[in-house]
Amino acid sequence: MKHKRFLRDGVSISAHFPLLFAQTMDIQITLNRESHIILAEGYGRRWNFWNLSALGILLGLAVAIGGLWYALSRPIPIPSDTAILGVISPKAAKQLIADHIWEKIPAICQDLLSTDSDWPVICGLTTSGQSFAIAPRWIQGRERVRFTAGLAARSGEVVGETRPFRYTSALAWRGLAKQPAIELQSSAIEKWLGLETPSTSTSILFRWNGRGFESDLKLPPQTSPLPAGDIALAITGSAWEGLPGELFLDASNLPDRKQWKPLPAIERYAVWLGPDRLIQGRYVGFAEPLNQETAARILGMSNVTERRSITLPDGSVSFERLLPTASTSTNLFGKRISDRGELIELEPRFMLVSNASTTLDQSNIAPCGITYPWLRLSQTALADIIEPSLPSLQAFSQNGHLAICFE
Repeated sequence: MKHKRFLRDGVSISAHFPLLFAQTMDIQITLNRESHIILAEGYGRRWNFWNLSALGILLGLAVAIGGLWYALSRPIPIPSDTAILGVISPKAAKQLIADHIWEKIPAICQDLLSTDSDWPVICGLTTSGQSFAIAPRWIQGRERVRFTAGLAARSGEVVGETRPFRYTSALAWRGLAKQPAIELQSSAIEKWLGLETPSTSTSILFRWNGRGFESDLKLPPQTSPLPAGDIALAITGSAWEGLPGELFLDASNLPDRKQWKPLPAIERYAVWLGPDRLIQGRYVGFAEPLNQETAARILGMSNVTERRSITLPDGSVSFERLLPTASTSTNLFGKRISDRGELIELEPRFMLVSNASTTLDQSNIAPCGITYPWLRLSQTALADIIEPSLPSLQAFSQNGHLAICFE
């Protein structure tokens, strides 16, 4: 226990200091009025063998990790038309991928994922039908290795234009959670679908969260529910104006853009599929209420005509078909049968088109996220697209970003 006492005006200051072997010593110091004194006490430590050993081990680990990262980050050429890059460890693949989905994975990727490694394997698919896999060189598969760079190796032949890719990029995608991740190249996928796209490619990264995928693509929340169709989507007015070409109109069996341009923008759209997986009915929701004039135009585009009798000069009666017209005495809303035998139900905010012998489900789907979904694909629709049996899928806004969940 140290004790210090300071006095001024020429009075002495005494201090008691602990010394080695518990010895003590009194120090008497006499100061004048204007004098100053600073007493300081410190302790020092010498580096011993264990300190130096720990420091050496830490430096060695840093050098080893840095060297490993450098050796795994050497650029490897992959096809320039790569559309999908998936990263998953073999251990996680065995837990998450069902047998019927496993059969759809390219053989090159199956080969490396069949090991027991916890290191990620990257599987790539191109728009031209090529596939390849990238993994550390110590993960040995039956497929022949085509290219090596540092400690990373690629299986699968690459033909045509290439671009560099680094194995460590996939490690950064997964982060500390070690969850599977998928990167989509939007321009390559759009080209795959036959759309005109700019030369720049936008990548969208999806990370698995245990139930679905979360992405880095910004998406505002959807404010209205979707009908419970096999394929249902919400479209904002600005998105409707910017739809590429006639893709949406063709896929949804709607008339061309010129006919729809004077009408209110489509806000929601849904398709019901029959047992034969053909479109059985459609729902079209409008951003603004229709009036009698726009209702007449829509009925005309939907092959709904009015039958009027005509008396010919010889006295016989014939009939002609006239397009519906708006008038103050006619209500064009309600149910009608089109010239094709389809049931048309038109209301101010939506239109239903179905076979006359079927009834469409007009209920809204229950969202699996915290907001209404932007897109929904039923199990039947997913089976038509990617064949494996998967639960129904919803795409929605999660914290302002695109997320996907399975019902």
